[in-house]
Amino acid sequence: MNPNFFLSSNSLIFALSINDKAMIEKVRDFFRERYAHVNFQAISDATIEEFMSRSYIKDRAFESQMDLLYDMILANDMAEVDE
Repeated sequence: MNPNFFLSSNSLIFALSINDKAMIEKVRDFFRERYAHVNFQAISDATIEEFMSRSYIKDRAFESQMDLLYDMILANDMAEVDE
């Protein structure tokens, strides 16, 4: 029997939390590298999580997800942009 099968609900929540944090860090790293002109620090983790959980976003390639997030940020004037 797989000992990991019997995880408590708290362990499962913790594991999901780690995955969410890793995803958020991946998004922030991408923005630092690709969109350095956007003050992405102004975007909350909750905003990133909510966006990435949208049904029409989940099935897209990561770069496509980031392009859509970038568009949302600019369209809603959610962060300062250096020109």
